[in-house]
Amino acid sequence: MKNTYQFIILFYISFCFAVAASAQNLPKVQTQSVLLPKSFRIDGIVSEWDNKFQCYNKNVALYCTVANDQEHLYLAVRAIDPIIIKKMIAGGIQFTVCKSGERSEENPFTVTYPSIAFQPQSNLYRGINDFKKSNRKDSLIRDLNKTLISANKVIRLKGGEATADSVSIYNKLGIKTAAHFDDNLSFTCEILLPLKLVGIKALKSPIAYNIMLRGSSVIKSFTVGKVTVTDVPIGMSDDATFSVLNFPTDFWSRCTLTDY
Repeated sequence: MKNTYQFIILFYISFCFAVAASAQNLPKVQTQSVLLPKSFRIDGIVSEWDNKFQCYNKNVALYCTVANDQEHLYLAVRAIDPIIIKKMIAGGIQFTVCKSGERSEENPFTVTYPSIAFQPQSNLYRGINDFKKSNRKDSLIRDLNKTLISANKVIRLKGGEATADSVSIYNKLGIKTAAHFDDNLSFTCEILLPLKLVGIKALKSPIAYNIMLRGSSVIKSFTVGKVTVTDVPIGMSDDATFSVLNFPTDFWSRCTLTDY
């Protein structure tokens, strides 16, 4: 039993070193879009990319890939740190696209995903907290993904050609999204946007884009007598780095879309 425990610890340390080395070999931003595979699926698994990403940004602690074809703009992001995963769940990934290539563009297109309510967040945080010490990791991952599927039904929109503040994940606009926990508790989200919806009419000019982790959007405050009480989803407040979840982090880049 002792040898098994030592093996698990050594494996985890080796995994962390491998992840750190992989991140160091990637640029901090992506400036050239890659071609979206013809057989792509929006399922949060990114097997089409062999689980490889185009950049790693320390500001948001995310692996990212921007891709496109003649009709779509695509974003995939992955987090491996449980705190960052909670932050993704808490406020979603906000992906802003400036079709002019300038950050100062008025009314840029913004999509935010996922969007998960208070109680399901608590269930997800508990599962994340339990993962390391759990003896039933496979079933725990299945439960986490099941909760995601049942709770993650809304995509928030702003600007561009959007005519609504939010749409269903089963929308008719051509927006597709997916989120998924893998067996190691890494959390991946994919967003597929029609170029027409974003307002992109040509692939030759670069776009400016911003990826933001918004932080918690469901912390509730209420007053009892003269005391203000803050209510947070169960499991969120277990972290010593709770403040990380409450403040947005982001990065900007300019990226040239792939032209055929």
